[in-house]
This record gives sequence, C-alpha cells and structure tokens, in this order.
Amino acid sequence: MKTKNSKTSIIFYVAAVLFLLIAVYFLYLTHESIAMVSGSTKVGVKDILNAYFSNCAPFFAYSLGCYGIGYIINKLQDVLGKEE
Repeated sequence: MKTKNSKTSIIFYVAAVLFLLIAVYFLYLTHESIAMVSGSTKVGVKDILNAYFSNCAPFFAYSLGCYGIGYIINKLQDVLGKEE
C-alpha cells in the first residue's frame, strides 16, 4: 500500500535540495578561489583536494543525510500505514 508523502518527509526532501544547491555554490566558489590562487602561486594536488573536501563535502553529506531521513520516514509510514 503506497501512502502519500508526509509533510515531514517533504521538509527533509526540500532541505536535501537546498543543501545540494549550497554544495554546488561552494563548488563554484572553491573553483574560483583555486583558480585565483594558482595564478599567483603553485598549488599542489593535495591542497586542491583539501580545499574541495573541506568546503564542499559537508554539504553533500548533509544533503544525502536529509534525503535518507525523508526516505526512511516515507518507508516507515508505508509499513505502519499511518498518515500525518
């Protein structure tokens, strides 16, 4: 039996999309920052990877976590047969 998405799961799905958009924006900012710095000094691969992982990875993780929580809430509603 398929139930309608609850308000709670929709909120988590929206939060996941927002975190994904923030991550893409930080990807762009990090790219621009690395491009500016690499023009004046030599930048190693380790520095580039460190910049991307420290600036962008948390937001991708938050997005994945919010999506997962929304998905679990949806599945729990299907199993329990409750509507909000």
